[in-house]
Amino acid sequence: MDRYKWDLRKIFKNEKEFFDAIDKIKENVKNIIKYKGKIKENLYSLLELQSQTDLLIDKVYVY
Repeated sequence: MDRYKWDLRKIFKNEKEFFDAIDKIKENVKNIIKYKGKIKENLYSLLELQSQTDLLIDKVYVY
């Protein structure tokens, strides 16, 4: 039955990495909010930050 178990270490090596990712998501969301009204000047930076945040959210969700 072990072959049906997921090796979650491929997503996060340990719980600390998991909680660090959650903290990073929170930080990124605060930074994304700062782009309000400034999207024209910093669109690329915003999209990159949003993409990084989306990837972290996906990892946390799957974990």
